[in-house]
Amino acid sequence: MKRNPNPPDTCTVQGCFNKHAGKGFCSKHLKKFHKYGDPLGKAQRKPPAKCSIEGCSGRYHAHGYCSAHVSRLRKYGDPLGKPPERPLKRSGGRRVIGHGEGRYIKKHKTNKYWMILCPCHPHADGKGYVKEHRLVMEVHLGRFLGPDELIYHIDGDGLNNRLENLQLTDRKECSKISKYWVKSPRIGNTWGQKPYNRGLCKKEGCGKQAQAHGYCLNHNRDIWRLKKRRECMADNVNHPQHYKANGLEAIDVIEAFGLGFHLGNATKYILRAGRKTQDATEDIRKSIWYLNRFLEGRKDGKPTE
Repeated sequence: MKRNPNPPDTCTVQGCFNKHAGKGFCSKHLKKFHKYGDPLGKAQRKPPAKCSIEGCSGRYHAHGYCSAHVSRLRKYGDPLGKPPERPLKRSGGRRVIGHGEGRYIKKHKTNKYWMILCPCHPHADGKGYVKEHRLVMEVHLGRFLGPDELIYHIDGDGLNNRLENLQLTDRKECSKISKYWVKSPRIGNTWGQKPYNRGLCKKEGCGKQAQAHGYCLNHNRDIWRLKKRRECMADNVNHPQHYKANGLEAIDVIEAFGLGFHLGNATKYILRAGRKTQDATEDIRKSIWYLNRFLEGRKDGKPTE
């Protein structure tokens, strides 16, 4: 093939004005010509391979399978393998009883309940368990309970699922029943409860429900504040805060050193200066007055305490 004696200065491809590199093309189009046989050629991408398992549209990952089937192949030796069925074990509070039925205690906010494995039940949870007291009531009634129907334990023990201890209620009625029930002290390994109606508020003219100490919330709060105020007043009389420091009081210092009337009052005003009020000058002047009074008495020969 003879060379062109007069090669063009620019690429011969229409619309390209790059410098000529060879065979009438620039370097960019020359590479495409050598690679695809056409200066304007493009790489044709192959469609991604799919998993070889029939009915699986997953993308090829390795060994002719998608990532999910490769994981099963490595785990079970078969891309269609499944984990073997395992019997229920004692773990997480569950235990096996009867003919393969699981049973465990589920802790609630205020109580504990037995959970029974019953995956065919229409109201079973994600793990196939149903509360035992609901099953007992459903067997007694011969029908399934609705989501708004609740079972109330009369003695307050959520683990006691005897039929005579269960009462069928709804949410509104259950809240009314449980409002007047309180837990009694623990006896042995069981919890007992006794009905306790607090009645109405003791305050005359108040018809609200009593909550504590025989009073409603508002009157009980007022009584508590009054009690605190009286305690604070009694403390200001017997042990004022402005006479206390590091567990000591001014009266203890005066009595320990046997100071008399004038020196004791002077010491008292010095110790409380700036503590009873922000301005300490008044207390300092009072202490100076008592000190001067003490010195005048000694100068005149009068007895001073």
